[in-house]
Amino acid sequence: MNRFFLSWDKPACRAVAERLLSLENDFHRHLVLVPTRESGRQLREFLASISRTQAIFAPQVIPADQFLRMEEKEETASAPEELAGWLLALGKTPHRLYPRLFPRAMPEDFSSMLEMAGSLQNLRHAMANQGISCIMAHHACAGRDERWTDMERLEEQCTQQLESWKLENRTSMKAEAPPRLLNSLRETGGNIILACAAEVPAPLRHALRHAESNGVPVQIWIHAPEEEAASFDSWGCPLPEEWSRRPIKIRDDQIKIAANPARLAEETCRIIARTAEGETPDIALGVCDPDMNVALDAALRQYGWGLHNPEGKPFAGSGVMDLLRNLQRALEEKGTARPVYSLARSSLLCASLVIRNQQSCCAALDKIQQKYLPETEEYLLSRLKEAYPEALPSIQAILEWRNRMAEPGMLGERLMEWVPALATIYGPETEAMKMFHSCLSGLMRLQQRSTAFSSPEASLLLLMKCLQPLRVRNRRKAHAALDSLGWMEVHFRPEKNLILTGLNEGTVPEGGVSDQFMPEELRETLGIDSFNRKKARDSFLLTALLHSREREGSLTILLSRTSSRNDPLTPSSLLMRCPEAELPHRVELLFQEISDAPAPLPYQRGNWHLQPEEGWKTAADIGAMAPGYKNPWKERGKPFSPPSSKGSCPAPCVSGRRRLCT
Repeated sequence: MNRFFLSWDKPACRAVAERLLSLENDFHRHLVLVPTRESGRQLREFLASISRTQAIFAPQVIPADQFLRMEEKEETASAPEELAGWLLALGKTPHRLYPRLFPRAMPEDFSSMLEMAGSLQNLRHAMANQGISCIMAHHACAGRDERWTDMERLEEQCTQQLESWKLENRTSMKAEAPPRLLNSLRETGGNIILACAAEVPAPLRHALRHAESNGVPVQIWIHAPEEEAASFDSWGCPLPEEWSRRPIKIRDDQIKIAANPARLAEETCRIIARTAEGETPDIALGVCDPDMNVALDAALRQYGWGLHNPEGKPFAGSGVMDLLRNLQRALEEKGTARPVYSLARSSLLCASLVIRNQQSCCAALDKIQQKYLPETEEYLLSRLKEAYPEALPSIQAILEWRNRMAEPGMLGERLMEWVPALATIYGPETEAMKMFHSCLSGLMRLQQRSTAFSSPEASLLLLMKCLQPLRVRNRRKAHAALDSLGWMEVHFRPEKNLILTGLNEGTVPEGGVSDQFMPEELRETLGIDSFNRKKARDSFLLTALLHSREREGSLTILLSRTSSRNDPLTPSSLLMRCPEAELPHRVELLFQEISDAPAPLPYQRGNWHLQPEEGWKTAADIGAMAPGYKNPWKERGKPFSPPSSKGSCPAPCVSGRRRLCT
């Protein structure tokens, strides 16, 4: 494998794009692996923007973590099937089957068992992403932690369960390059280029070695000058012993402190306004702490810019997930009146069932609720039939939909039949529908192969558990001029000016949270993403960001003293990586006392002040201007206050009490 060093006198995206274009007509044959999905999108856009004068064939660009999953087999277990395998492997009494893993008895209800199965599945996925098996973890502990032997047996039971369904466990797949991709690269003479990836996990290394052993050259591009070659390993990852304590040259004028997220957002807008000068700002905004997003979005909207989050929003907050929660309540409390109200208020469900009188139906339900307080569904329908017969067909259509979903062993199939109508109503967010369709396909296949999840309540909980961690990318809106970039995204942005917000300890570098299964000592022994390695990675990324905008452009670091919940925040330790002689001054700068200016009074906002006209102050006969009004400035000695007018304009509650008393 050959390492190529790109000078860090320009941003990584520009350096990679220029290097690709220097390959002239051959660069479209290569496969480029980039750190993240957003990095790939940005590289493709930048290649298109700098080659507008001539048509080019862009290379294939994919995120590095997708390389191993480019050609997944149909027999690979889906998320619901794999989670079901873990759940069945646990059994009804896991503390008896796996006493070292569960020394105490745990709740045996389905919801608790599902949470435990999901936690173990996430742990195993995190280990597989780093190329670590349970046996390796057990040996690294020198036999001191016996939980790993039970974890190994539990995983074997899960794998056997999936094999009985003729499915392959995703965590047991070999780390190999996709065969069809290798054949294509060999035929065209293309290379695999790993571009500016600051961390390369073990499975990806094995896959790249496999590709090179099969005749496909692999190149490692590093965003650093040749003089720094000794501070990187053969895969382009920064060495912890070189970067963990290296000083980082940050000028004092590049650091600004704000009292809270609102003040940080205001300062961000001022910097962007100065940089833009009436044009589209050539500036990137890094939001290392997602807690700052709300304040930044609100402030930028006042300038007419808007903020776009490339990572998208959680599927858990989508309308589909809200509807599934209402369906879960309707299945668990079938026969009661309360779930009917929740389903009727779902605009997504009503639109998919072509119910056009949703508003009048909800109004009818509210009036019946206020007057009769119905507890059962039967009583609610009888009152609805008597008082509001025009709303009855719509409510019956909703209940028929719920009854179809309640058929044993048919939830996946019934939801799949409903998906086309839902996709038509859901509009442009097609990625959400793809995710929903993928999980539904796995659930439907699971219910066809196993009767253990025939209960609609259990299968719905399983489906919601798989949808919970997903994120849906939003379509970019016209007014969104800036992207809200995470810490791992900013390194690959081509803009010359960069603002970094939320560079706090615990966020950059990430870590400091104890893990009962994978403590720091075990991570260091296994050579995976320990806090020390993350600190070295983030130290290199910040150094590269500073160097790439030193000659042209700017980099500003904005810190908030508190979070949106008013919790204190500590600046990142990377900001204190300066020479010892400068450390006292840097600490004084970072922890200086900042007093937040008090908010203006209501009548002082908007550049106006509540001041009566001079004529009102000096008029001898105020009655000519306002009949019945006494001039408060005429009698200077008499105090004037709102309580003096209580007889003419009493408060509504006071007036109501007077009427009740009389």
